[in-house]
Amino acid sequence: MKFDKGILLKGLWERCANLGVEIRNHSIAYNAADAAQGIEVNVAGKGTKSSLRGRKVIVADGVNSRIADALGMNGGRTYLVSAVGLAYTLENVKGFDPHAWTFYMGQAYHSMASVISYPTLLGAGVANFLCMGNKHAPPERIFHDVTTRSPIALMFEKAKVIGISGCGVKAYTSMAVPYKGNALAIGDAAAYVEVETQGALMCGYRAGKATAKELSGEKGFEEYASWWQRSFEFNGPEALQVAQGYALVPTYTDDELDYLFSLTEDVVLEGTISQYRSPKLLWNSIMSHQERIERERPELSEKIKKNREMTLKGTF
Repeated sequence: MKFDKGILLKGLWERCANLGVEIRNHSIAYNAADAAQGIEVNVAGKGTKSSLRGRKVIVADGVNSRIADALGMNGGRTYLVSAVGLAYTLENVKGFDPHAWTFYMGQAYHSMASVISYPTLLGAGVANFLCMGNKHAPPERIFHDVTTRSPIALMFEKAKVIGISGCGVKAYTSMAVPYKGNALAIGDAAAYVEVETQGALMCGYRAGKATAKELSGEKGFEEYASWWQRSFEFNGPEALQVAQGYALVPTYTDDELDYLFSLTEDVVLEGTISQYRSPKLLWNSIMSHQERIERERPELSEKIKKNREMTLKGTF
């Protein structure tokens, strides 16, 4: 199911405005400093700079949070990788499935990460294709190669690009304790990449409650941290196993991937787009054939054993 995030944000914006919240459009928070008497946030917008002062601050400025970094909240985190993503919106893609997310994995797709197709809100005939890269393998080059010389190149014979959007991401492990002094980091600012929309809504709701308690002299931030630690999969002991789902391409050859996926060809897995649950489901299905892999492909079996002990950082 797809939904219009713009309508959701518009509704939240209007609710806040109707409650008397001061909203500063066209502005960005770029620095902050904390002290015993309160916290100061520096804001720039429309050619001017100003400062906001308060007793507490909720840091919710996204995965590349300037404020969390300025307040020293990233100190205990492990930096993993930087990536740039471009999502191309196209018409007339042959064979596009408007009801599915499809991952194209393998060196034949000229990308170290999966190339992903997924539906849009613009109609069943309009597709999004996401390409993730970096400065050494930019997404523009990946898209060109996928559409001109990959196993799915024929899908793009009559395709037309009607839009491009993109982002840059610095991926860290999540904050085990998402507060420091007078600041509480929430959502993507404290996460391993993202909490997704439903997680963001719950983080905002819980953070509001926690901050109200803090202002009343209670330990609201501690309560929030306890909820945070038990509510998101990337905070668990198996968090770095996502590497097994997202590092398939640089780790295994196309021939090895074909063999591994052939073992699950007739298996229907639980439907999920969770970036944490998907790798677990995939590998649980593959490793149910562990004895067969050891017997038929002993070298591949040893590679799997070795790689499953690696961290995400080591894989990248």
